[in-house]
Amino acid sequence: MVAAAVPLLYAICMYKDYEILNHRMLLTLMDRISNMKMQNGAWLYGLIQVTSSDPEPFAYDFDRSIIMNDWYHQSTNE
Repeated sequence: MVAAAVPLLYAICMYKDYEILNHRMLLTLMDRISNMKMQNGAWLYGLIQVTSSDPEPFAYDFDRSIIMNDWYHQSTNE
């Protein structure tokens, strides 16, 4: 608990502007997540769109698409 509080207290004292602090924390979080993705394997994304040959009797306000993702422990480049 103390080990987690030390960087937070340092950041509060160092960055008086909270927008800079939030931006810095967000960049750190994104960097850590991207590193975890590289260690876990390849992330694959795909878009699923279902179309019908018969027109529907009603109209949608907007199209709905589904994005699926999955990851493998092996590289997809192999």
